[in-house]
Amino acid sequence: MYFNQIKQPWYEKTLYPTFCGLKLLCIDGGVWRMPDTKENDIAFGKLHNDKH
Repeated sequence: MYFNQIKQPWYEKTLYPTFCGLKLLCIDGGVWRMPDTKENDIAFGKLHNDKH
């Protein structure tokens, strides 16, 4: 997984910024963008906002 490849370099190079007195040690969530094509829809599916 991508995070496993980048966590060690981040850990070694981070100056450990603080927020409200706490050290920032991780990032939660992410946004991935890709073209809205039929091929991507078939391969990855789509999110739906249906209430069914």
